[in-house]
Amino acid sequence: MRKLPKIKSTNKPISVKEVFVSTLIELGEKDENIIVCDADLMAASGTKPFMERFPDRHFQFGVAEQNMLAVSAGLAISGKTVFASTFANFATKRACDQVSISIAYNRAKLMI
Repeated sequence: MRKLPKIKSTNKPISVKEVFVSTLIELGEKDENIIVCDADLMAASGTKPFMERFPDRHFQFGVAEQNMLAVSAGLAISGKTVFASTFANFATKRACDQVSISIAYNRAKLMI
């Protein structure tokens, strides 16, 4: 069973993005093949601490989900473990072709 990430103990609730980024950082420390790709949403997804810790493994694509997911698929197919971060409606609507053809068809190791 996988251990939960270590987060400072406080009395305040922990947000999903705090758990997300602490898990990414924990994975990134153990595996140099972990890559994070963002579509101009570092503040919303909480991935800025990952970018600060691993600047060479974080890619910012701006508002270009199709490009982000196409590049993410290429990175995944070449052996990287990629976490592509965007809003769900942009990943499923704006980049549906890239998800179905570049990622799913190729069984790329990519988390959206």
